[in-house]
Amino acid sequence: MIFCDMHTHTSCSDGTYAPDALVSLARLRGLSMIAVTDHDTVDGIERAQEVAPYYGVEVVPGVELSCEYMDSEVHLLGYFIDIENGDLLGVLARQRMRRRDRMDEMVARLRKAGLQISLDMVLDYAKGGVVGRPHLAMALIDKGYARDIREVYSRFIGYDCPYYVPTKRLALEEAVEVIIAAGGLPVLAHPIFVASRLLPRILDSFPLWGIEVYYPEHNPRFVLELEALAQERGLACTGGSDFHGSAKKEDFLGRVGLTEDQAKALFDCYV
Repeated sequence: MIFCDMHTHTSCSDGTYAPDALVSLARLRGLSMIAVTDHDTVDGIERAQEVAPYYGVEVVPGVELSCEYMDSEVHLLGYFIDIENGDLLGVLARQRMRRRDRMDEMVARLRKAGLQISLDMVLDYAKGGVVGRPHLAMALIDKGYARDIREVYSRFIGYDCPYYVPTKRLALEEAVEVIIAAGGLPVLAHPIFVASRLLPRILDSFPLWGIEVYYPEHNPRFVLELEALAQERGLACTGGSDFHGSAKKEDFLGRVGLTEDQAKALFDCYV
């Protein structure tokens, strides 16, 4: 029985559920706690925390940052951050502008190829939140260029596609520092996507608090390996669904995360 999901996204970044709707859905799925960890923004946290008492769900303030380490992409989660910290807000504002510039370039590449798409159209799907590839995917589907998100990514904006443009990412060191400065706990997100040669190096080189051990794409063997790594280094084991709503092919909210005993051990460690 999953008690806590420490990795969720709202429509303030690239999820499809508004913050209050996410909290409501979490309650329906039997969760008692979630961390709202939108990409490069904390805008959804206050609203989620406002409605949380009504639904009996505790909301942990969080964020997810896309980072660069030795020419590889690494994602970092920050938990229990001060959402009013000036340094953090400055970094997030910079990253959001980089995402907008990146989207502008992707749209330009698609237009050059003859697709009738515009940046304003994509921004409309973002509804004032952090713009990302899911919003571009929605625009392309609605224009009839693809049937679904899977086709959009495979033909147009997946990592190996000609119209894909990478986000300019934060140095991992800066990301860790800004999370700690904001009173937060830095956690390595979904290590399945981290090059195996880099994983031990990252864990040894940065003052991380934990590792995201329980994740939809982590098989049981990998989970055991991560649990062992965490124990060796004195790191907390976290977990979550990486819920994005319909922006992802599968929905694991309420199916992947922490049991009540695991959550108690995690937060006993935090306290």
